[in-house]
Amino acid sequence: MRADPLYSPQGFTSVLGGGMSSRLFQEVRERRGRVYSIYSFMSSFLDCGYMAIYAGTNPGWIDEVIEVTLGEVGKVARAGITPAELTRAKSQLKGNMLLGMESTDSRMNRLARNEIYFRRDVTLEELAAGIESVSNDQVVELSARFFRPDQMAMVMLGDLKGRKISPDVWSLLG
Repeated sequence: MRADPLYSPQGFTSVLGGGMSSRLFQEVRERRGRVYSIYSFMSSFLDCGYMAIYAGTNPGWIDEVIEVTLGEVGKVARAGITPAELTRAKSQLKGNMLLGMESTDSRMNRLARNEIYFRRDVTLEELAAGIESVSNDQVVELSARFFRPDQMAMVMLGDLKGRKISPDVWSLLG
């Protein structure tokens, strides 16, 4: 079965910032202690979508948090992820999918999304097969295509006292 490109961004998001074993959580929070919270997430629609990274930090650590975060994104875009990371991401996505079936609200949302996007019910087995079929090459291709300075934006909220980030920050992507 050919991997569906719809599953690649979810795998990337999971590896980058989808939990306590993610690259950003481990590097920025656990090793450096520079954030109280950091994670990535995505929102996708029929014709568009976005992937975002949230980091809650002290204003004095902004430069380091941005540098490390964009550096990790750049590493994945250039070199991909390890086999262990890919296996862990797939397991996490499938586990979350099954846990999401426990509430009536989640089940109904899934049925409605399937009808809107695919015009049919997509079985859990099909979803699991799609997740399993994602390869490291697809993750690299997707991240290299989307994580470019002309495709990205940055928003900072807080007491920054008029501080600005240089446009050169995007060179951290590598």
